[in-house]
Amino acid sequence: MSVPTRFGAAAPPLDAAPGGGQGRRRPRRPRLPGPAAVRRARALCGGFLLLAATLLLPFAVTTVWARTELTHTDRYVTAVSPLAHDRDVRDEIVTGTTDGLMAHVHLDGLLRVVPPAQRPAVRARFTAGIREFVDRQVRAAVTSNRFPAIWRQGHRSAHASLIRSLSDTSGRPAAPVTFDLGPVLRQVRTQIAHDGLGAGLTRQIPEINAVVTVLPARDVARARTAYQELCTAGSTLPLATAGCLLLGLLVSPRRNRALSLTALGGASATALLVAALAYVRVRLLAALPDPAARPAAAAFWDALTGSLRTTLWLTVVLGVGTALALRLTSRDGGRFLRQWWRLPGEPPRHPRR
Repeated sequence: MSVPTRFGAAAPPLDAAPGGGQGRRRPRRPRLPGPAAVRRARALCGGFLLLAATLLLPFAVTTVWARTELTHTDRYVTAVSPLAHDRDVRDEIVTGTTDGLMAHVHLDGLLRVVPPAQRPAVRARFTAGIREFVDRQVRAAVTSNRFPAIWRQGHRSAHASLIRSLSDTSGRPAAPVTFDLGPVLRQVRTQIAHDGLGAGLTRQIPEINAVVTVLPARDVARARTAYQELCTAGSTLPLATAGCLLLGLLVSPRRNRALSLTALGGASATALLVAALAYVRVRLLAALPDPAARPAAAAFWDALTGSLRTTLWLTVVLGVGTALALRLTSRDGGRFLRQWWRLPGEPPRHPRR
């Protein structure tokens, strides 16, 4: 097709070849996506990665804490050592130890000389008096200066035995994890023997090697699997969280805003985990069959998870602080600070056009 020009001459056809002949139509070049489409794709991919990092952050912090605190014997003993001075824990130990010792006290020989009709009342008075005496001696042993060392050694032995059992991959039959109360009971016997009134009582109480089963043998295999998964998660979740965060920031077109939103999201998710821990604490304490044991269990839970709560709250503060700092250092934040710090009577500053 010829196109007329301004002077009337016909221009060569649009699809004519350079030599004047009729050539082929030039192929059209493929249309590349525009900058807006690329920006939307980057924002979508970056948002997905940053959302994954936000959701993984609380679990990564928790698994790292569990791997470094719960599976480390020295740190565990440091966490539970203050419980040796806790009043609720001491009361629970005194009650349990007194019950165990009273089970070995028999008054049948003393009641033979009492008329049968009076034996129930005399037995009740004798039992109350002996229990009060034993309770006083056990409390003296638990509040002595030697008890904290016994408490730490008992927990150290039990925790080391637990970690050895959970880390065993030899395939041997699992053995139960126990906590030895023998040192406490031996100290109580010594305390009673030194008292003049308890000399005859100690002859009725045999040598007791009280062992409390912390983890039965049938549950060791399941706990071992959970322990191995915890160790794996403690090393992979932090790397996955950091990878999603870095890739998301690299892909996002507006990195400052993306990092600010991610920091706020991570702080919110971590705060939800803190609330979930509080809910689990309430439910676990309510599930205990003996209400009298709940104060001691609450003290043990608080001592064991105290460092976790501190770490989570520090994560929340760090996230909120990061988002606030990014907001204040942005262009809009700088304009807000300049307007807020304007002296009284000074005219407002308008940006240059």
